[in-house]
Amino acid sequence: MTTKMTLALAGIGATTLLSVGCGNNNSGGGCSSNAQCGNQICNNGVCVQCTQDSHCNGNDKTLECQNYACAKVAGACGTDAECPGGRCWNVAGKAYGKCGPARR
Repeated sequence: MTTKMTLALAGIGATTLLSVGCGNNNSGGGCSSNAQCGNQICNNGVCVQCTQDSHCNGNDKTLECQNYACAKVAGACGTDAECPGGRCWNVAGKAYGKCGPARR
């Protein structure tokens, strides 16, 4: 083999190694299944934190999916204890509540 051909093949091999499988930390390299994203979700070839609220609020009812990332809902509560002097009122269709007066 010539030196140019050897260098070209070495370059192809290095590129292939860099592009094969990103394991559980897929940072923009593309994915085809959730297994490639660790505890994230493969969405249209990209690992994201969430695609729907239920992906976020398993342990914390005050989180929802905003732009594929879990974020705390402003003013949200999960229990009355989170509302000093008030009450955590249910929000229709949501897993979280909103703080309000103790009586309505």
